[in-house]
Amino acid sequence: MNPERLSNRNEKASFPRSTLQKAGAKAIGAVGDIQVLPPGEQHHQNRIYSPKLQMEDFSDTFSDARIRSDRDYVNYCKLRFPNQYSNDFERSAQKFERLFVSGLQIGRWLGNLPDEQGQVPFNTRSYEATPLDDISHRVDVFTTLRFTNPIETSSQIKVQQLPLAFDITLQDQRQQIVNKLTCCNNNNRLKLPFGFTQIRYYTDGHEKSSLFLVPRYVIGVSKNDIDEISQSSQPSQSRTQTTTPQPNLRSPASLTARFKVLSEIRAQNELLQAMLPDDAEESDDLSLRTAAAYIEAADEQFNHALQVCTQMITNSKMLPKDVLARIQDRPTRTRSIIEEYLLGTSHEEYVDRGRAYSRRKGRAFDDDGKDDTFVQIMRCTRQLTSALYSGEHPELEEHRTLTFHNKAFNIPEN
Repeated sequence: MNPERLSNRNEKASFPRSTLQKAGAKAIGAVGDIQVLPPGEQHHQNRIYSPKLQMEDFSDTFSDARIRSDRDYVNYCKLRFPNQYSNDFERSAQKFERLFVSGLQIGRWLGNLPDEQGQVPFNTRSYEATPLDDISHRVDVFTTLRFTNPIETSSQIKVQQLPLAFDITLQDQRQQIVNKLTCCNNNNRLKLPFGFTQIRYYTDGHEKSSLFLVPRYVIGVSKNDIDEISQSSQPSQSRTQTTTPQPNLRSPASLTARFKVLSEIRAQNELLQAMLPDDAEESDDLSLRTAAAYIEAADEQFNHALQVCTQMITNSKMLPKDVLARIQDRPTRTRSIIEEYLLGTSHEEYVDRGRAYSRRKGRAFDDDGKDDTFVQIMRCTRQLTSALYSGEHPELEEHRTLTFHNKAFNIPEN
């Protein structure tokens, strides 16, 4: 395992997207499960304007039998597990999904801010995934980054477009977060690198297809964060005339959410990188090289985005005086100081809300194994990464060699 893998630079070559899709299809052995119309018919595809995808939007791409089968499966799951799709907790998560799409597309949470010349490093196209991809592939939201300049990687692949999948959660229980981090999809036929999934109903805003190799990240904030983001946002009208929130780019709530999202992605990139085979960048398996290239491109972009966000938070004066004083004393640790501050305040606010709720219910507050969602994601991700590098858990090392990741894995909490 090489922790410095992302810093290497070799001679680069470019592979067309169609080649990567074929390689991914071969890797998972599931081409027959994706029924796409013949290529000659796909130029008649209707464009999708709503950010919330429905399987019926792909009627010009997939067969009626495929869509009907997927719809029946979704209905079966909703009948079998009704509580997972109807409770208040799930509705709050769905509210954050809508805010998250708006944050990606309008709020520039991934860092596609214009430079001094007014140029952005990439454009995004973001959607709420279909119920089938939510259930089978654990994808709530996905986006496609189209870079202005291709990113060269150590895998000899230039990344022009970078698809990213997100599992949105408000979970506060440690084991549930670990399950989400280690169980990357619910499809026992997928053979993919750790941390990757597929999207059956995918569009980049121009074409519709299935995507067979997509890095997946677990993203979460608290209900309190959602309320603050909503209050600082302004409604806007989409082309479907439905009201959607438009985040204020420089509001404290939006800056905090952007910092948390980028921190969660970067921490998980470290885990995904560590879980790749050591020879992934030079592997004969194109899907492994592509996975390594995607991780490297994402890390390069979001490292810079997090630096910019860190500077914006510092300049906004939204931080307490004692935190600003620490930053002034140790400017090279600005990002770490802000992260420590947000982790601390998130934990404290979670405990305060939990105690207040318990008092109203007339019972004792029990936070055993529970904490703020952002705190849990960061803590669990780093525990898994540290455990892998330390070699204290041989079963984690064995997990790197597996290509089926539809079963959750756990390590004892330190």
